[in-house]
Amino acid sequence: MLGVLEITKRKPDGSFVDGKSEQLYNDVTSKFQELSQAASADPESTGSVGLTPAEKNKIYCEVIFYCGQSQFFLSLL
Repeated sequence: MLGVLEITKRKPDGSFVDGKSEQLYNDVTSKFQELSQAASADPESTGSVGLTPAEKNKIYCEVIFYCGQSQFFLSLL
């Protein structure tokens, strides 16, 4: 899903089309890195590094949902 964001929300020069898209991308990639590092440091880990596609999609949806909720609540102010 992050690939779709990169394809649809980046200009040909590599910059993002707007600040919201860039913030979303940064939030998602930051969460990916945070959870990947936590998983690799976990002694219970199976030894495989990185997140599965399902885990990445879940994170992406959680960040989108959180951003959507924030926008909704801000619109009420």
